[in-house]
Amino acid sequence: MDQTPAAYHATLRLPVGELALRFGQRGVAEVRILAAGRETVAVEHDERAARLLGQVVAHVLDGAPRPEVPVEPAGTAFQCRVWRELRTIARGQTRTYGEIARSLGTSARAVGGACRANPILLLVPCHRVVPVAGTGGFSGAYRGHWPAVKAWLLEREGAAVR
Repeated sequence: MDQTPAAYHATLRLPVGELALRFGQRGVAEVRILAAGRETVAVEHDERAARLLGQVVAHVLDGAPRPEVPVEPAGTAFQCRVWRELRTIARGQTRTYGEIARSLGTSARAVGGACRANPILLLVPCHRVVPVAGTGGFSGAYRGHWPAVKAWLLEREGAAVR
């Protein structure tokens, strides 16, 4: 059985790395920032995907309207519940892991785990979830490149971090 992942449908270079988008059968299945210099991916260019990726970036970085597209993140029922909640956080706003946990009747640690597993960055804005103080980790990292990406995204959105 072939374990090769499907090709991305579009990529777009950002100052913090290359953003890649992959469609599933019913919507966007993955949006991620590729690890610079560490990942080689196949890209089967799709014009619709390229336009959508541009709209996503314009929303997050420039405040354009958020594109209303179906998302198809692969995750557990709990993760999908957290990800739906994250989609309610407006651009330029943040919520703490604890606030989200209370609204869902779970723990802040469980919310953090769902954020770490989020396959659809920016459309499911896990970067808008922060600890009580500071910006916290991103993509499972608490130092280095990934937290810097989160801080860059929040700064570009004009989010006030506590």
